Amino acid sequence: MSVSDTPAAFQGNPVYNTTALTAYVPDGYALAWDTPRQGATQNPTYITYFNLNSYDTLKCQQYCDQADSCYAFNVYFERDPSQDPDYTA
Repeated sequence: MSVSDTPAAFQGNPVYNTTALTAYVPDGYALAWDTPRQGATQNPTYITYFNLNSYDTLKCQQYCDQADSCYAFNVYFERDPSQDPDYTA
């Protein structure tokens, strides 16, 4: 978790990259990138999403393996600010 609730603090938190770089790659799956990315992938065959309590590639594998048409999955941290930004013109 970031110390401060700002976009810069979230993006600059080294824990997220370290977690991604050291995450287990489940059997039968391969990494799409060898470095962490800032965002999630999209695909026309997108099925659904699950909110997890932790960065858990094995849980994602289990969800994917239960769906007949699932061939890949994303795992990522998502910033959920404590306040909604206000649009000011």
